[in-house]
Amino acid sequence: MSIEADPEIQGVLIKNQAIILEPNRQQELEQKGYGEIEKDKLFLKSFESLYLLYIGRLALFKGKKNIEFVSFLQICKKTR
Repeated sequence: MSIEADPEIQGVLIKNQAIILEPNRQQELEQKGYGEIEKDKLFLKSFESLYLLYIGRLALFKGKKNIEFVSFLQICKKTR
């Protein structure tokens, strides 16, 4: 099964980095080569987050605000 067919993943944006908190999703993504686990959290790289946002697999939140692909792309451009 490809990652594109799986249900949506919820992530939070902390200090301009997407973090996956749900253990089942962490394991699923890590097995497919995404991100790095640190202190029970999966930290996605910017390009991984952008890809998952682009294909509609990632719902990224900062507080209660939903961060869309274009918004996250702008954040990535500012931090480079």
